[in-house]
Amino acid sequence: MASRATHVCLCCRVSAEDIREAVLQRGARNLEAVARLTGAATACLSCQDEVENLIQSARQELREAQKGQPLLPFL
Repeated sequence: MASRATHVCLCCRVSAEDIREAVLQRGARNLEAVARLTGAATACLSCQDEVENLIQSARQELREAQKGQPLLPFL
């Protein structure tokens, strides 16, 4: 993963931004999906709590961005 910011997962060199992108742009919704996409929290697991917090934060950001958007009709 990229080294654009301080790494959250040192074992797999995954940054907070990598985790945020996995949720916001790649559709990850839980720790297992983020781990599969980024490798975070797959080695020593010491970052697991921080990764879960980042996932929740990104999901909240996604919910806030979606507020007020019109529902799409079923086709």
